[in-house]
Amino acid sequence: MIVRLASLVLAVLLLSCSDDAGSGIPTTNNPTLPTGLTNSLRVQGAGYSNATFRGFTADSATIAQDDDDGALLGFSGLTPTNVVFSVAIDLPDRRTGSYSLGTSQSTSLSMQIGTVSYVAVDGTVEVLSWSQVIGQNVTGVFSATMTPFPGPGDPISVSAGQFTIKRSLAR
Repeated sequence: MIVRLASLVLAVLLLSCSDDAGSGIPTTNNPTLPTGLTNSLRVQGAGYSNATFRGFTADSATIAQDDDDGALLGFSGLTPTNVVFSVAIDLPDRRTGSYSLGTSQSTSLSMQIGTVSYVAVDGTVEVLSWSQVIGQNVTGVFSATMTPFPGPGDPISVSAGQFTIKRSLAR
């Protein structure tokens, strides 16, 4: 599951920013997409004090892919200090409802902030709407306590997380 999440985070990151040569590989932090609050979260810890992370606004910066019976959701954007971040949520079902996060749960949340990876050790994801139509939006909210992966490091607290992501088929 961690490998799938890491792949999703990398895919979102590659879609959302590029280097000066335009290769799609983020070697510098020069994202070309504007940010908004549709896909956003607040972070406390690891040098952040109630900081708002804003997702890129273009559809190419979000992913909601069907995956077997579940789905992978993801988006990327910028921290207040212009560091690129990516969020990946792995859900066991394609439906609305509340999902618990943690090491023994089938739902997971991971985040990459610059070069540091985090995984949720507890928290919740609530899917508020799940369109059955490909191309329509999946929306929800989330919060979590996350620790660096593979460690060591200080945990971060994520609150007021929200997403509105266009649904697509698995590739």
